Amino acid sequence: MSERLRKPIRLSDLRINALAFVTDNGAGNFPAGYALLHDWLTDDPAARADGTVFWLDQARGINRNDSLSSSFIRRHTRNGLDLGAVPMAERRSLQVLSDTIARKVIGDILRSRIVPPLASILDKDIRVAIFDGGVPLAGWGGSFYYYDMPFNPEDDDLPHRPGLTKAPGDPFYRKPDGRYHTVGDEIDARGQRELLLRTSSQTIRDMVLAGELRMRDAPELLRTSWNAGMPASMKADVTLRASVMVAEHLRDQVDDGVRQIPDELLRLLEQQRRRLYERPGELLEDLLQRTLPDIPRVSAQPFADPQPAWPQLAAQLDDALASSRARVHTHDAFVAPAVRPPEQAAPPSGPFDDPYLNSAYAALLADDSEALDRIAIAFSRSPEGQRLAQLGDQWLAEQQALEQQQRAQLPHTPILHR
Repeated sequence: MSERLRKPIRLSDLRINALAFVTDNGAGNFPAGYALLHDWLTDDPAARADGTVFWLDQARGINRNDSLSSSFIRRHTRNGLDLGAVPMAERRSLQVLSDTIARKVIGDILRSRIVPPLASILDKDIRVAIFDGGVPLAGWGGSFYYYDMPFNPEDDDLPHRPGLTKAPGDPFYRKPDGRYHTVGDEIDARGQRELLLRTSSQTIRDMVLAGELRMRDAPELLRTSWNAGMPASMKADVTLRASVMVAEHLRDQVDDGVRQIPDELLRLLEQQRRRLYERPGELLEDLLQRTLPDIPRVSAQPFADPQPAWPQLAAQLDDALASSRARVHTHDAFVAPAVRPPEQAAPPSGPFDDPYLNSAYAALLADDSEALDRIAIAFSRSPEGQRLAQLGDQWLAEQQALEQQQRAQLPHTPILHR
């Protein structure tokens, strides 16, 4: 991240009018608004250099909820809320949060007639997530990628951030060494580093098990993640944690014929960890030993096992995960039946058109309460279940707003004193 923020980019009257028309003055149709801004700035070197063009392209798919980035952001945010033990009453629908961020960003552009630096745009993004959605900073979906972006602490927190200063005209606080106080610095100051590591690795694990990320895509995904702002040691930690979680899932869910794959995967992870050890040294070794105690420490003895062929191992893992997802009765809580491959066995038959209802009906007849619990959890994690949950959140928010409006309109009755 450059320590020099780019200058704001002024938009012409014609473009401001076009943006206002497309988004109904910043009130809706946000993906189209993001697309317009992206197309206008895509050839601007400064907007490309500071990541604004990339952010606008990703924001379009995230708000529309039809991209890989959207899956990551929404799962990461949901996991951050869960792992951060945020009460349900303090949460908001993820789509409502996304719309609120878009309304804030596009509305400010329409009013100021400029596109601010990406750091200023992210500042709005983060504060909507934290204050409107109750999301911990480490649970914010962009905390992995924008770990090194400037971030302003709240006024109440400044006494606990010694050494931070802000020069006149500088939009962000700087540390004593002259560098900006970043999202990562604030995560550490809030004691949320472990929450970020757990949330990120859990999110990757969930996406792999749901079929949204394939093991054979890992090399390309790792190259892409290398552009993220999180330090390399933390990226390695997240990757290894997620890989071990997937291997543990395979051990728990698949038949004996595939149980050898996690052992091969763990051997590969051990080799990768050894390569990392050769560069950062004892600090990374200690970090990995604390977070992954089941993987043996590096010894002076040479590693005799041959290196598994990654493409062959990855293909085996993908097949094993597909088979695991096909077993409806052993679904993990984060795996939705909607992603089952076409070659799997047909869903349970029954008097209903819906496989969940048929499974629940069969469990009721068998008086199997544990099966009913598993089916309910699987449905709640499926796309249909999540869609219904989002609708429920939206209806609840609308109902609460209506009730608040009705209370505000009630006449105030004076209190009679004797």
